[in-house]
Amino acid sequence: SIKEEWEKLSPEYLRNTCASFRKRVVSSDSASSVICWQADTGQKVKQFHRCHGNTEISTMALDGTQTRLFTAGADGEVKVWDFNGRCLHTMNAGLGRPVEISQVLLLRRSILVMGWERMLTVFRLHSFSQSFVEPSEWKGGAQHRGDVLCAAFQPPQTLVTGKEDSENFIAVTRLFFIPGRASVVAVTGGADLVSCGGSGTVRLWNTVHSRLVGQFTAHNSDLGSIVMTVSPCGKYLATASREGTIRTWDVQRYCLEPFEGVTEKPPRLLCSSRPHLDCVTHLETCIHGDKLLLLSASSDSSVALSFLPGEAVGLFGQVCRARTGHLSTDHGGQDDSSPRGVRSPPALSETHTDQNAEGRRECGESE
Repeated sequence: SIKEEWEKLSPEYLRNTCASFRKRVVSSDSASSVICWQADTGQKVKQFHRCHGNTEISTMALDGTQTRLFTAGADGEVKVWDFNGRCLHTMNAGLGRPVEISQVLLLRRSILVMGWERMLTVFRLHSFSQSFVEPSEWKGGAQHRGDVLCAAFQPPQTLVTGKEDSENFIAVTRLFFIPGRASVVAVTGGADLVSCGGSGTVRLWNTVHSRLVGQFTAHNSDLGSIVMTVSPCGKYLATASREGTIRTWDVQRYCLEPFEGVTEKPPRLLCSSRPHLDCVTHLETCIHGDKLLLLSASSDSSVALSFLPGEAVGLFGQVCRARTGHLSTDHGGQDDSSPRGVRSPPALSETHTDQNAEGRRECGESE
């Protein structure tokens, strides 16, 4: 069972890695449901339906305090929830029309929403005095010829955005600054930013000199767009394909040293596994002490927990199509070509949410 898989980890380890997340994992799906999971057993705790009515939840984000959940719907709205089940704010990102929201990026004083226009939609935190929040003016102008699909921020003031290349059919789907490299790459000329997307390609960039440093094929280009994440320590890069394969790469020193031209030699592959049967739609990593874990969500209706760089722990079973998830945990290292884990039992309690004048909905859990 999943509980037996989880119990292979020491109780002390589970307490240390999950304490800051209140031993909960949050996932969402195309049926507009938000699901809370027990991280130390893999059991579904609660499921809340119709958080955006009948429209799909396309992406989610948690704030830095882990007390606010942001859900983006195909209805063009981003909703802010607390974990007492209240919708605190509704952000009118699409200005009343359905839009494709691909990412919600939380900054210190503003929130950026993107995916359907050449410009970013920005919400200033001082505007959140009302339950229904209108966007502020974006003064950055249109810097892309296509829709902005993703962005990454490096304090204090570096923002990088990625778009769709209609001529080469390459979409930049993820952007991450590599932790710990900001002060080094200005001197060495190495890479501090990594991107991925169409054709299974990962690219590394130097943002100081605005140049491409390296690129490699992480997955078969015939499989289309991929997703990825970078570990908080900057050592691991995890990539995932549309067939459910997850690969972990050692990028601790990859593209860090000076190099003439663009290197196409891939970093060392640490693990290739297949915890899912279908397209992996989201990856998350988190570090606690010396422990690191990987959370993956898939359109095969499952959310998986794995050690980095490879060994699977188990699956959080899920009825609806998973689109994204959030957690913190760690990994061991072995290849596995077949899916592992067992679906979790039904939810202990489920709540259907209804529309009302205040815009409040059940979409969380009392602590």
